Amino acid sequence: MRNHLTLLFLFLFTICAQAQENQMPVTIKADSLRQAGDLAEAIALYREGYEQDADDFTNTYNMACAYALLNNRDSAFYFLEQALPSDSTVLMMRDPDLVFLYEDDRYQALAEKQMEKVQAVHGKYQKPELARTLWRMMQTDQAFYGHTRVAEGKLGRRNIMTPAIWELKHRINEENQEALVEIIEDNGWPLRSQVGGTAASAAFLVIQHADYELQKRYLPMIEAACKEGEASWSSYALMYDRIQTREDKPQKYGSQVRFNPETETYEPFPILEPEYVNQRRAEVGLGPIENYLSRWDIDWEVEQKTK
Repeated sequence: MRNHLTLLFLFLFTICAQAQENQMPVTIKADSLRQAGDLAEAIALYREGYEQDADDFTNTYNMACAYALLNNRDSAFYFLEQALPSDSTVLMMRDPDLVFLYEDDRYQALAEKQMEKVQAVHGKYQKPELARTLWRMMQTDQAFYGHTRVAEGKLGRRNIMTPAIWELKHRINEENQEALVEIIEDNGWPLRSQVGGTAASAAFLVIQHADYELQKRYLPMIEAACKEGEASWSSYALMYDRIQTREDKPQKYGSQVRFNPETETYEPFPILEPEYVNQRRAEVGLGPIENYLSRWDIDWEVEQKTK
């Protein structure tokens, strides 16, 4: 599915909300239940939508994802096979909701077919195996954020499940970081022209969750790739801000938010010349900060200027 708690989660949540305009009402309700962790109820509604329109890709695909989250592999694969013929994207190969299916031979067979379709429509990848490796890293990197959101929503912020999930996430992040360092040493920073935009962004996601030393080491590579049109300036901005906050310096683009345990609310880390933050955000392709911070219920009232 396309909704997760990190920065990528927030971006994908926005895209999913926009896409709902074209979804059946029953699918929208099922998606809400699935996001809340009520998978049995969600599946019942997805099945209702499937009976109404078996060719609706979103409903059928999301039902497969709900089954995958339950690790009900047979049903997940059945509905994936129903949905994918109308899809020519890399969605299934990087979707965190399908993380439990990866080791199954049926998943690999579907991924092979999907890769053939993607390349037939969008062109051959220079490094297709590297692309698939990076999609898998994106899949695992983004996995289980939804579980944290559900645990906090049902049990509160201080619950027994969240620490266990974050420990699992920490181990996944370490494995991905080690693998990415090897990739960079052998191939350099993954470029859009080599692996496509989605796979290239996976490298950024992994480094975004790495320790300070790795982030500092690879920021110049990301900047160089941006200058060559091979990476996203918005990704560079997020990484730059994260390094700044780790060095206890003001961030530049207002992308980093922290939780204040005293007020039990979120707040942005200090921002350099906050009255110009929207101008800087626009320069790297980021939207207005007031819209961005509203996702954490933060009111931004600093009057904006340009220079």
